[in-house]
Amino acid sequence: MAFKKISREDLIDEATRLINKPPGSVNDFSYESGEWRKIKNNYIKENPLCELCLNEGNENKSNDVHHITPLSNGGDHFSEDNLIALCKSCHGSIHASGGIGVELDLMNLSSSFDSLNNFTTQLEEINEDLISQCKVGDALNLLRERKSDNINYVGVVNKSGKYLGSINPSDVRNYYLDFDIDYGAEVSVKIKQISPKNGRLECIIEISKGDPDWEKYHKLLAKDNEAKEIIFQAKTLEKNNIEEAIFLYRKAIGMLKEIEQNFGDNLRYQRFPINRLSLVLEKQKRYKECLEEIEAYEKLTDKIGLYAGDKERIEKRKEKIIKIISKELGNTLEST
Repeated sequence: MAFKKISREDLIDEATRLINKPPGSVNDFSYESGEWRKIKNNYIKENPLCELCLNEGNENKSNDVHHITPLSNGGDHFSEDNLIALCKSCHGSIHASGGIGVELDLMNLSSSFDSLNNFTTQLEEINEDLISQCKVGDALNLLRERKSDNINYVGVVNKSGKYLGSINPSDVRNYYLDFDIDYGAEVSVKIKQISPKNGRLECIIEISKGDPDWEKYHKLLAKDNEAKEIIFQAKTLEKNNIEEAIFLYRKAIGMLKEIEQNFGDNLRYQRFPINRLSLVLEKQKRYKECLEEIEAYEKLTDKIGLYAGDKERIEKRKEKIIKIISKELGNTLEST
């Protein structure tokens, strides 16, 4: 499958170029139009993996289509040459690096959305029993968590910590909420409206937030990219310099642990290369080291998780290595 050879820096440059320019006419383009939805869905079908991740040696499912040259800077609405399939993480990081305000200005947002930092949104999967006990103006708290099936998850709880509902991350008004919370933005939430609809309760909340800690974000991103480059180097050395590859994988794991200690355990982007490291050690028949590395990883609280299929591969490898070690130990005891 062919994919666009474009760097993260190039995409950020295209978005950042618009920071101090007023948004131009986009000919009433709508991200909700049937034509755009069809083109977007077809493009994702043809490019099921994030094209930016592929350029960086990773594989993540694509679920967004980004305009390389933003519409307000003259970018073509529908040309495939101006489209790139991205995962949520990459799409969010591109806009967070400069193009947020402009891109959002182009979308047909509801009148309740008055700015990036002050908006209303409807709660999903609400606890109607608890909502019925709430009143307009009640202050709430947000609960940020990276779930395996929803890395952008933001829940809503009352002041007693009881779950009221969740935020829909696909709603453009909430698109950067998880990112801002992760990077230290102060957020306040209160109930705007509670009303019955079709026999059920609906709850609208009002969110006000400050800016994230950009210095913290850029420091983490620099460290994360450094670890990513080391992992890439290790992969290229697996065939020709196995000892250096093992050293680099271990160095990268140490860096990712350091990132979690300094920035928190759910902010990094790069995943632990434990699958590659354990595979290399297994091929070298360094079974004891292989098992030690796997067990050390299992003791970590890895909220980011591994790439698809890696967890299962590691579990099978561990089972196999334990059998090999047990057999070797049995043979040693028999010979003594």
